[in-house]
Amino acid sequence: MSASTLKIKVEGKNIFPAQTDGSSNVFGDGEFVLARMRWMEDSEAVMCNLCCNKFNQFRRKHHCRVCGRVTCNKCCKEKVPLPHLGYPDPERVCEECLTVTQLISKSRSHILSFQIEAADGLYKELQDPKGMVQIVQLGGIQTLIYLARLDNIDIRKHTAAGIHILSTNPALHATLAGAGAIKALCSLLRRSQTSEEQTIIDCISALRIFCKSAELKMKAIDDGVLQPVLSLCSAREEIALLVVMILSLIVEHHGTHTAVIENDRNALPRILDLTSSQDEQMQEVALRTLALLSMGTDQHKQRLVQEDYARGKCFTAAVRRKPKNTQVVCNVACLLANLAALPEQNQNALQDYLCCACEMLSEYSSLNNVMGHVSRAIANFAKHQIHTHKLLEHLNTIITLFLKSTTVSIQYQGIRAVLYLLSHSTEITTTALLREGATDVLCGIAHIPGVINAVQAAILLNVPDTDKPNP
Repeated sequence: MSASTLKIKVEGKNIFPAQTDGSSNVFGDGEFVLARMRWMEDSEAVMCNLCCNKFNQFRRKHHCRVCGRVTCNKCCKEKVPLPHLGYPDPERVCEECLTVTQLISKSRSHILSFQIEAADGLYKELQDPKGMVQIVQLGGIQTLIYLARLDNIDIRKHTAAGIHILSTNPALHATLAGAGAIKALCSLLRRSQTSEEQTIIDCISALRIFCKSAELKMKAIDDGVLQPVLSLCSAREEIALLVVMILSLIVEHHGTHTAVIENDRNALPRILDLTSSQDEQMQEVALRTLALLSMGTDQHKQRLVQEDYARGKCFTAAVRRKPKNTQVVCNVACLLANLAALPEQNQNALQDYLCCACEMLSEYSSLNNVMGHVSRAIANFAKHQIHTHKLLEHLNTIITLFLKSTTVSIQYQGIRAVLYLLSHSTEITTTALLREGATDVLCGIAHIPGVINAVQAAILLNVPDTDKPNP
């Protein structure tokens, strides 16, 4: 039985994962020691726990020093040094624990070939369900992370592959993160050469899995995932796609935006270049990342605009190529809408973005997810008088698509746009509304919670609700 009190399900079996004495993080300095499992009492066993033969005066009881179960001599005859359990000299180990225990023991050797054999063997054991269970129970997770500190190409390959396999089981995420797996992966990325492509792919794939978890995303950021990931933005497209997928998850946390945008490894220009990839999935992920970055400060928005113009207007080009993947268009629409929220002094540089948004009105009017962002973009642009003339050209379309939309958020954005246009060009906007749309505007305003009261309050600032009689 285990020293751990928390069971998890691995390969359909409820087991206790190995625990360390002291700090759970084994990627730091020094060697870890595992908490020993509780030994079964002799009185609890009438037969061998492995072969099920009954004990007698000839078939005596022996404890496996690893799992603590009572077995017979035949099933527990091998002896192995167990430094990870605090036994430096060879001790009895049962047949079931033997393979993984020998590998863990070899990992503590100062002989490189033994260390490589340990990393390779643990990785191979993980490909078998029974081996996976043994590795989790006996300390194989901690051993792989411990070995990842060593600067050897083969050990990097095997440990990265092993941690990747383990990361695919959500039940192991807390154990992996606590043991230092994320730090190990980041370290492996920093030390791997460009020729170690599979190692890099395994590291990135595992980190992506961790970053998908809401609980582990901040852990990954705190453990330093950003810098090694950013350094790979210039890798070939297959790797860059995985990198940008991780970035799109990381930048959901606004605190990471400055590091990405102001990165000295040209990460932002590289992400912009990926929007022109032949692979539309790459375009989609790159544009999603940029759209998330555009939710940050005005300074960050300005930097995005500057880099976009420097790279040949990637944002609008992505839409004008008419991609088959409509999520590409949706992400651009979101990005343009966010950039349209820049202050007045920046709006002159955004006129091509406005033109692109207006083009989407006719091209993608049937796609509600796209129109949700386009309506927001139009409303944000309408706030500024510099765009009034262009928007008036599309006023009838705005009234038809937005004010008459059955989607409340689109209707509200349409009302925002129309009210801004009324303030900038009252006569033309009013004439258009009287032809069609006035009812939609008034009904829409009446149904927006708090608007009527806000209008009444604004009016009362200019005229009283009580007054003295005229002289």
